[in-house]
Amino acid sequence: MSEQNSSIDFIKKARALHGLHFGHVDANINFPGQVWSKWCAFVKNENHALLELLTNKEINDTYKARALVVLLSPNISLSPFPWANNQASAKRKLNGLLRDFDFATLSRALQKFLFQLLPLCMKATPDADKESGHKADESVPTYHKAIIFALSVLAEDDPLAEELFQLWQPLDPVVYWNMDFASGYDQLRALLQARIPSSWKKKAHERMVRIILSENAGKTQPRADHEDARRCYLYQIELCIIGGRALPYAVDLLAEQVEFLIGPGDKPGARGIQVHTCKYFLNLLSEVKFLDLRRRFARYIVLGDHCEFGPFSVHHDDEMKMARQMLEEADEEDKEMKERLGFFITQGQTRLEKKRSNRTSRKAKNNAILSQMRV
Repeated sequence: MSEQNSSIDFIKKARALHGLHFGHVDANINFPGQVWSKWCAFVKNENHALLELLTNKEINDTYKARALVVLLSPNISLSPFPWANNQASAKRKLNGLLRDFDFATLSRALQKFLFQLLPLCMKATPDADKESGHKADESVPTYHKAIIFALSVLAEDDPLAEELFQLWQPLDPVVYWNMDFASGYDQLRALLQARIPSSWKKKAHERMVRIILSENAGKTQPRADHEDARRCYLYQIELCIIGGRALPYAVDLLAEQVEFLIGPGDKPGARGIQVHTCKYFLNLLSEVKFLDLRRRFARYIVLGDHCEFGPFSVHHDDEMKMARQMLEEADEEDKEMKERLGFFITQGQTRLEKKRSNRTSRKAKNNAILSQMRV
């Protein structure tokens, strides 16, 4: 299908979808199209007026649905309902206005309309972008946010839910890097932390497994060096549990994630795990049934040199506690692990005692100086 025909197809389908959901409402309103056009002319196509319309409880859903179409269309020119009054602005996207919008505030009728509108918008976006010169990534965050909301509402066996999940992508829409964050798979974390059925999180894990194995086999390459799928997946999992946060999904899925990342998901020489997050993995996997996994995880970080900033070592009290826990749980016949942990514990004790001694000495010197400053 040509780009022009694809655009026409979207316009027809979006209008038909609106008619399917709200045609009976329009039938009881005098000239709803004229009312919409009159309002657009009055607000002079002020984009934020669309959001105000969506949040106004007194407005009929048929007009709110029109606003949703304008906001979610691949660009304004593809909306079957008029909005922009000049060609330059007609190529703009308005999706970003919905990034902070709470879709749960929409009525059930509007939610149902939204869920069926999303596939139309997402499938038309690539062709619309070729035509306008915009990039598809400008729409992705809003679409993904709406998809995750849909997965929290639709039944797990609803074919529409599966269709929307297939349209969802775990990778960030654009490559970026700054002092605090880097692109990777933030869309994945948003889904893992969302209040949606665990089955979707399980499917997201399975999709990541396929992506990682493909990269490991050399069949595909990361979009950027810092977007290595395995490393990013590990990082997103760490962000879900760091600080002792409640695990936002089933512990059995966490076990499956760890099992994969320290097994087939691993690459020779692969690093990425941060020592200070290891204790959270061990604590969350504390059930007896995970003992073997905890032992293999411990070997992975202690003997495998997979930590982010160099080999495992003990520099802090929480790392000492973790090392002793791993030693206590180590297999009696695993002499290598016991000897290595024993070395790290002894080394760590010396290091920590020196730190405590230095703190005591510094405090004494500080107090001595302060004593000379007293009245």
